[in-house]
Amino acid sequence: MNKKFAIGIDLGTYNSCAAYAGDADHVSILKDRHGPTLQGQLFPSFIRFDNNGDAIEYGEEARMQMTYASELVVWGVKRLIGRSYHQVEKDTKRFAYSILKEKNGDIAIAVGKKQYSPAEISALILKWIKNSAETYNPYITEPISKAVITHPAYFDASQIEQTKEAALHAGFEEIELITEPVAAAIAYGLQLESAGPQFIMTIDWGAGTLDIVIVLLKTGISGKPVLVETKPARGDVALGGIDMDDLLLIKAVEMYGLNDYQTLISQTVQPTLSEELQDILGKNIPPELKDLLKDSENAKAFDQKRISIDQSIWNEFCGLRSQLEKLKIELSRVPSAQGPIAYHGKTILLKMARTKNDRLDRGDDWIILEDVLQPLLISFNKQIEFALKKSGLQSTDIQHVLLVGGPMHMPCVRKVVMDIFSNNRAITGELMKIEKEGFPVSPMEAVARGAALFAGHIGPDPTLKRIPFDYGVLFGQQGEILVREGDVVPCEVSYPTGLVGGNKPDGSIPIGLYKREVSPEGEIYTRMGDYVFVATVNKNNKINFQPMLRAGEDKTISLEIKDLISGDSLTLNRLSVLTGMKITKPLRIEVVIDDGSAAKSSEGGGGGSVDHEESHLVDISQKRQAALAAIKIGQYALEHNPAVQTNAHLQKELNEKIQKLKQVLPSENSVDQRSYQQLANRCTELIGLMETEKLINEEDKYL
Repeated sequence: MNKKFAIGIDLGTYNSCAAYAGDADHVSILKDRHGPTLQGQLFPSFIRFDNNGDAIEYGEEARMQMTYASELVVWGVKRLIGRSYHQVEKDTKRFAYSILKEKNGDIAIAVGKKQYSPAEISALILKWIKNSAETYNPYITEPISKAVITHPAYFDASQIEQTKEAALHAGFEEIELITEPVAAAIAYGLQLESAGPQFIMTIDWGAGTLDIVIVLLKTGISGKPVLVETKPARGDVALGGIDMDDLLLIKAVEMYGLNDYQTLISQTVQPTLSEELQDILGKNIPPELKDLLKDSENAKAFDQKRISIDQSIWNEFCGLRSQLEKLKIELSRVPSAQGPIAYHGKTILLKMARTKNDRLDRGDDWIILEDVLQPLLISFNKQIEFALKKSGLQSTDIQHVLLVGGPMHMPCVRKVVMDIFSNNRAITGELMKIEKEGFPVSPMEAVARGAALFAGHIGPDPTLKRIPFDYGVLFGQQGEILVREGDVVPCEVSYPTGLVGGNKPDGSIPIGLYKREVSPEGEIYTRMGDYVFVATVNKNNKINFQPMLRAGEDKTISLEIKDLISGDSLTLNRLSVLTGMKITKPLRIEVVIDDGSAAKSSEGGGGGSVDHEESHLVDISQKRQAALAAIKIGQYALEHNPAVQTNAHLQKELNEKIQKLKQVLPSENSVDQRSYQQLANRCTELIGLMETEKLINEEDKYL
């Protein structure tokens, strides 16, 4: 495919942006038929559906329908994609459209008579962008078949995979995904002139997320600049411009006496305030937030079904949110602004100013932007400082700070950055230049521009991908980290030696994967996967096995455990895409560490088969029934599941797992231990594949 018809897309929570790069000096921001929006040449990530559930309007047209048919306008799906209903249950209540829980725990968006997954909604947005690019941009004269799509650096494997799936369904034949901060660095990188390596902090604060990444720009072997993700990404996946609007909503309802919105406030706003943000607020919680955060009765209501609200109130409420967002954007250009809203047939004039001194009069009916947003600005400051601390760098070690995202237009946001880097003359100089001359690259366009340059193979390339968290193998309550934050992928790390210990007579060991991440508030441990590995028990009632973790190109983590007595291995791929459950810090593994002699002993032969004399009969009836049930579910998925039928690779992998399980399925209920091991582990591998691919229901996971 001709590279000039590859485009870059910044798929956003509130707004998306797309660009095409003819060469390094000619990057064009793509447009749709309506031209620029309030914030520039963007594709607002809104879709309006009709009562049948068919998409009829996109972008600004759809956004304008929020005040007339809010229940039929879908937006904000970037916060939902790749997540389970359990993970986003509180966030779902902020939307006027219906969000349902599927049997397998996934999210379904109900509009009209139809249901869509977040990935399907994203596919519609991407298809609209693709069609607009081909139709309304005369320099694109052929169909676009390649796209480089960006995602937050903090996206996990499931979110990345669902984004890629959406792009495929949108009609792109060739797809690459890169992180948003790195894309922004590519956009800026062509303008950075320095003979030596440079540490660059990209701060990307969008509508839905805050991303902070430190990259290294250096000269590669070819002489071209190379971008290396040297430091792990930091940030908050639930801290964005939407959260700013939430606080403004709370203030407006309280200040202007919009009492009929109190129920909607408690339903749509409070659940989105993350636990981390609540911790950061501490004693500084604004009075209007305290009741909502502390009221236990409200907290109970949040766990129940969404409260039924009259649609006309929903529509007016969405109009209030829209007007507050417009005033917030306007205050990036002027010190104060005003705008009307409708409330029960009356018109109310909203007033907003940056500070009290910016009010046009001395009235108390002004929303003071910087005061209302203070909790989020505190969190923003803390996240930047923590990113520096975690990277092992000082503020003076950073050569450039790149500001990305709509909130960067706000003077109070830039001031936070200025204060942190006040002792760095180079960066304060850059920030002062922005104040006087404007941004060298528009914060709203930077990510799309960088993606377009990458799509055209122009400028710096991010050559190294790194793991953002620590991952370990878990045995019951004990665990050991093998893959470290910052490790370059692909990689695989084994436990240095075999692990020897006593266990149950059938050799069963509870296993899983766990993730360790460090936040400003401390360490968080998450378990992914709940399985059993069956090891061979030798004549001394000992087992001997060796675990390994493998990190793929897509940063997913797989677990393999090898039995050093029988040679059998259990492989569970891509466990890191599973929905995790928070756990306490695992204990260090305390089983005896083998020096290798056990694997070479007569009991095992270092991977050979177990002597028949030492094999003992085990009751296999329960495990056989579980295997038959797993095969049945797998066969059904092969024959009836659309996700399997449209994915040749998944079809092949699922069929192979089913056939391997069938091959070791015994006809009798009592067999030797070796056969039991193979049956148990092949059954676990099939169940693991179906779970990671979401082909199995929650109640069937523990067959």
